[in-house]
Amino acid sequence: MNKETEEFYLEHKDKTWDLPKFPDDTIDETDAVAVTKWIITQMRDGNMGWCELNLMNVKGGEFVPLAWHHMGQIETQLIDEENLYTKYENPSHEGAYGCTLFGEDGDRTNLKEAYDTKGAFSKELMPKIPNITAWWDGDFPAGSYNKIRFVKLEPNGSIGPHNDNINPNKEELLDDQKSIWPITVSLKEPGKKCHTVVEDFGTVPISEGKVYILNPYRKHIMVNTSVTEPSIHMNVQATVGWRFGEFTNCICRSYFETEGRLGKDYLRVPRSLFR
Repeated sequence: MNKETEEFYLEHKDKTWDLPKFPDDTIDETDAVAVTKWIITQMRDGNMGWCELNLMNVKGGEFVPLAWHHMGQIETQLIDEENLYTKYENPSHEGAYGCTLFGEDGDRTNLKEAYDTKGAFSKELMPKIPNITAWWDGDFPAGSYNKIRFVKLEPNGSIGPHNDNINPNKEELLDDQKSIWPITVSLKEPGKKCHTVVEDFGTVPISEGKVYILNPYRKHIMVNTSVTEPSIHMNVQATVGWRFGEFTNCICRSYFETEGRLGKDYLRVPRSLFR
């Protein structure tokens, strides 16, 4: 890693933070929009480093997180085997490679519309990974996307300090039609050797299958300390649109799950999937 990334890594990797206490006396815990606004405010005010999203708390039933789905893993491996990645040109991104499934700069279009008319959806890649495409198109609670991109970090690779908040008004993240939410999804991890570090908050406890909104008001880096295994994440920019209620409900329930007040009886994924 270069000097700037190394200094950021050493300064922030061991920092910690405590989940802010929810103000029961002023906000209705059943109002998902109000809870989500409070969470974003906590991030903006420097009290919260990230929010882990557990989609199973709004999906339930037969839903399986992308990285836990056997076809998700097979298709992720296929991209690697067919050498569909290209190297990042940014000099602060060392050993980092990307592969775009959807999106071009400034394009935030419905997935089907993009494929049918604009071609923003990769016509080369989509037929190769239909299950991953369908997961983003149907399972994730967003109505449209600005970008869906695979990011591969080679052993000893690093991605320098950056911020994924591309909103024109970086303070506004709750406009259901305009706000672009940065989403990070882990598909492949070399144990606990790949570290995502958020400025002022420390190392995110990422493992395969986890989905995060990293604090959009802070920079972050990724550093793969493994000497033998790569990591693969998905970097997504989503606009929730008509799925605003589902999205805010997922954030709300995910926070309360982390806090401890939400039970886990909704996790009804068949046991056979984990044998």
